[in-house]
Amino acid sequence: IFIEHGDFGWCGGRLTCAAARITGGKPDGMVMLRAEQVDVGQLTGMMKDFGGHAEGWLTGRVPILFGTNGVRLGNAHLIGDPDKPGVLQLDPDKWPGNQVDTLGVSPAVKKAMKQTLRNMSLNLLRLDALPRTDKTSTRLCLRIAGTPRDDSDLPPGDLTINLNIEDRLDLLWNLLNPSVPLK
Repeated sequence: IFIEHGDFGWCGGRLTCAAARITGGKPDGMVMLRAEQVDVGQLTGMMKDFGGHAEGWLTGRVPILFGTNGVRLGNAHLIGDPDKPGVLQLDPDKWPGNQVDTLGVSPAVKKAMKQTLRNMSLNLLRLDALPRTDKTSTRLCLRIAGTPRDDSDLPPGDLTINLNIEDRLDLLWNLLNPSVPLK
């Protein structure tokens, strides 16, 4: 199969791919998707149990690997536009806001982090999917950095949170809510 060019709309943005050849006799292959201006709100709206609201745009690459182990994500990354900060409003009792409770920091710091996550201006939003060498698992890394919006109780300053989530081959499918059609 030869794909000369692919270009389609997804989550308010575009996914494109350059020429790629998929050969039946070859055990492993890859198609590199380039994501441009993907709407964070639409993307998070497709995730199961996402407790919050997000605004902003992501751009990056998403390699799709295929072979004897099935179809999986390659070393993917999506990053927000640094010139257009987004907005993140998370419920601290739902995922991913509830991950703050697992951090080894003082209760005062946890409280400040939860307050910030309720309404923050995003300076950085990065999502990386890193495949393991065993080709059966993926590490999903979410990095959020920003400042509180409209909260005079918190001191000014940046908050950076790195979340690492382990999962199996069906990582992507577990994150997506099957009741929401792809756009």
